[in-house]
Amino acid sequence: MVGPAFYAARAAGRPAALESGLPGPRQRGLNGGLSARQRRPTWRELHFMVELPALFRPAMRPIFARLAFAILPAALPATAQDADFAAQAAALYRTPPAIASCRAGELQPAQRQRVLALINDIRRLHGLDAVDDDPAAEPEATQAALVIAANGRLSHTPTPDWRCYSDSAAKGARRSLIYGGVSSPLLRFSSADEIVIEWLTDANNVSAGGLGHRRWLLDPFLQRVAFGMVAGRNGAAFSSGAALRLVPTVGVAARTREDFVAWPIGEYPGRYYADDALLSFTALPDRKRKFANRDVDYADAQVEIRERDGRQLQVRNLSEDHEGFGVPNSLQFRVPRLQPGVIYDVTIRGVRFGGQSRDYRYWFRIGQSPRASTE
Repeated sequence: MVGPAFYAARAAGRPAALESGLPGPRQRGLNGGLSARQRRPTWRELHFMVELPALFRPAMRPIFARLAFAILPAALPATAQDADFAAQAAALYRTPPAIASCRAGELQPAQRQRVLALINDIRRLHGLDAVDDDPAAEPEATQAALVIAANGRLSHTPTPDWRCYSDSAAKGARRSLIYGGVSSPLLRFSSADEIVIEWLTDANNVSAGGLGHRRWLLDPFLQRVAFGMVAGRNGAAFSSGAALRLVPTVGVAARTREDFVAWPIGEYPGRYYADDALLSFTALPDRKRKFANRDVDYADAQVEIRERDGRQLQVRNLSEDHEGFGVPNSLQFRVPRLQPGVIYDVTIRGVRFGGQSRDYRYWFRIGQSPRASTE
């Protein structure tokens, strides 16, 4: 968790101390040995994101075992900040929110459809079936977004002393990916598209190897979601909050084209990629029983990435976990900066399940990002 000192340091433009005390995924050095040492987060990471501990801790963790969360990036100089934020926020709504009065407003139906289409476009790239919108879950997502915006704070467990608190907000915060937590006259507006893509890349997650957002978005067992967003003026400041309510379905088979999920994979749009993001892989040898895949063993796994007909890249920060939030297992790693337009071949050897070892192979090519192409 972060306290007042964190936000004071942010405002002053200096690093802030953060001690989560959270166990991260097992990490390996370059020699492949497991290490319990966790790296300290960089200031750039601290500036954006933190991760909460597990919400539940039974022997078999339920679907919402851990949910990562993000802090909105604050804008810097703002000559026309007020008009820009207000105009972009107003365009989202059929009925605008009144945050100071605890009214969440109503998103334009086209905005919800846009978010769902974006999520499903991402899932399509990974060979995953589309998810559906769940209108019954929208109130919880919306109220969770409202309580985040109203308080300029971020938590999966808001308490009754929070402004605009409700049972619906508390349930939504527990069961959603959430985004927000800053209230400022200089807050930069973040669109719903930007929020979803930030969840996907998880590039600024300070939890060592933390990919909580991506794991939920790419969960092949996920079938329904609901999106809520509240953005606008909050007194003298601007605030914004967003939540993606995850609706679990028990006993479904994995909805995936392959028996693994990798990020990135195939022809991958540059807008869905971030240079400083971890790459990830999840083996799914059992597509009928989600949590049976927690028995996948990466202890002897080796990852090789090569340019097609070219050099081999150094793989570092290899780590693994079987926490079961989102996808049931995860192998994640870093490589040097990838070049757009280059085909990379990935081989993952020595993945064990049910007493047998298996190798996986796939490729990807990162497209030019829209931002880079206009610079």
